[in-house]
Amino acid sequence: MSTLKADTIQSTGGGAATLTKQNAAKAFVSVEGTSGPSIFQSLNISSITDNSVGNNSFGVTSAISGVDYALVSGSNASGASNYAVARVATSFKLIQRLDGDGSTASDTNNSAHLNGDLA
Repeated sequence: MSTLKADTIQSTGGGAATLTKQNAAKAFVSVEGTSGPSIFQSLNISSITDNSVGNNSFGVTSAISGVDYALVSGSNASGASNYAVARVATSFKLIQRLDGDGSTASDTNNSAHLNGDLA
């Protein structure tokens, strides 16, 4: 068994260690959508656009490397699913659909996070 003890961890550049090179979430957003979309909390998200009911686009502050990243999303709406579309290095779109009939769901609280490498 080994024990690692450290008072300070620095990056190779001398600054504080960050998760930019590790396989950790590079962006996340928690959205209040019931009274018009607004961001509860976020990391690396620069903007939100209300495209239509249940359809929001998000700008990413620091670009993701290409479009080879994983996007996971969720909703608090019963029977609804979120789908990510239009993935590019600097933005993504979440569209919420009702599973039964495929229609766009009403605005609800949603969340998403991106895993991958920063550009």
